[in-house]
Amino acid sequence: MSSFDAIIVGGGHNGLAAAVTLQKRGKRVLVLEARQQLGGLCAAREFHPGFTVPGVFHDTFEVRAPLLDALGLSQHGLSMRDADVPVHAPRPNDKGVLIASDPEKSDLGEDLAGYQELCRLVDAARGALSTALNAAPPPMIPGAVSDFLDFAKLGLSLRALGTKDLYAFLRMLPMCVADLMRDHFKSETVMAAIAGSTLLGEYSGPWSAGTASRWVLQRAVGGREVAGGPAALVRALEASLKSAGGTVRTDARVATLLVEKSRIAGVKLSSGEELRAAFVGCSIAPRALLPMLPPHAFPLKVFEELQTVRCRGTSAKVHLALKAPIETRGGRHERIRMGDSLDDLERAFDAIKYRQLSKLPALDIRQPSIADLSLAPRDQAVASIWVNFAPYDVEGGWNDERRAQVLEGVLTRIERYDAGIRQKVIASEVLDPKTLEAEYGLPNGNVHHAEQSLDQLLFMRPTLRLAHYRTPVEGLFLCGSGSHPGGGVTLAPGWLGARAALEGWRS
Repeated sequence: MSSFDAIIVGGGHNGLAAAVTLQKRGKRVLVLEARQQLGGLCAAREFHPGFTVPGVFHDTFEVRAPLLDALGLSQHGLSMRDADVPVHAPRPNDKGVLIASDPEKSDLGEDLAGYQELCRLVDAARGALSTALNAAPPPMIPGAVSDFLDFAKLGLSLRALGTKDLYAFLRMLPMCVADLMRDHFKSETVMAAIAGSTLLGEYSGPWSAGTASRWVLQRAVGGREVAGGPAALVRALEASLKSAGGTVRTDARVATLLVEKSRIAGVKLSSGEELRAAFVGCSIAPRALLPMLPPHAFPLKVFEELQTVRCRGTSAKVHLALKAPIETRGGRHERIRMGDSLDDLERAFDAIKYRQLSKLPALDIRQPSIADLSLAPRDQAVASIWVNFAPYDVEGGWNDERRAQVLEGVLTRIERYDAGIRQKVIASEVLDPKTLEAEYGLPNGNVHHAEQSLDQLLFMRPTLRLAHYRTPVEGLFLCGSGSHPGGGVTLAPGWLGARAALEGWRS
């Protein structure tokens, strides 16, 4: 029977980040990945011969840059791109608009001043927000002097905004993103494009309360992207782990968590093999823990809270192999966001309330082959498209007909701006929420492991009693997207979960 200091269940980017953190502290770590390929949603995927997407996730602007050095990734060839990749929002009759992280590099016409002011307000609070998002969540009730000091520092940093800006900042957090957009912009195209970043994987539309906070938090931590996309991040994490002496096993599905006298003892694989470890970190979705736990391992209250964590899948993924890139009146762009107006986005969301497919879904498009020519044959292209919205429990169930409807909705939307899109398509792949659940172990197909509503963030993520990564089973800790600070490609939950485990490590 093999034994290790720690076992990490799930080889996605957060699981690998946790493993590297522990291994670099002298622990013998094993990563177990159920699939035949490491990386989870960040793994490269060849969906048609010669055509590859560098991950089901396609954006890396939320990766915490300081962690690249902390995890030793730059030593293994990982680098950040030289410049921000702006979002192009097309219009049928003109070149559309260009939205960069830096307002001065944006092309927004009469809405530039509003964008400058909105960014100024959030950037003024960036220090406080990034501190909160790059550390373990604060306790609901301060219990030590250090807790009070942390709260005081946060309060003082926000108070430095001044009365007027502090009021404006606090006011926006519980708002719906539609109201926030209406406060600052005139163009429906601009409003829809900026609001569109808040929709991925969430059961909410632009008029849903609290959605403004998602945009604020994205802005607070956003930066340059990883060269090579999510797949490059996974390759560097694997190289860093192995160079430090860590071990990886793929096609190794964990069936049971072994618990002895309220302490973790290891795991049992679906093959029947048992592996022992004093610490086990789970980077899988919190609700996926439940069938792995022996009876009564968690108190009933914790068990019930986990069962009620909301993780409704609302997004599908479409990959297109193209003869040429998508091109609008504004030219060819690596990042494109399509949705005509706030009401247009809301109508797309309305459909899933009734378990229907959106006929004109909102699209978040990435054309990674524009930056990386190796992803497609010469002069051809790849498009990676998040489709909002597609319900997990679509009426009639997911089948080939439903997936064809998703593809048709995507092409119909793109056709408004690129009339020749249908002639460009060589092949396509549609990953509906059910498929995402089956292939990547995502309960209900939710790509963030748990919805990112205000009541499932900070010290309430995934639940109040599990918000600080540790669980009622001693030695069992969380280190995935279902924990603070949430989903997307960040590295933060993995790193923070491992640090929490190290704080309680027994020599």
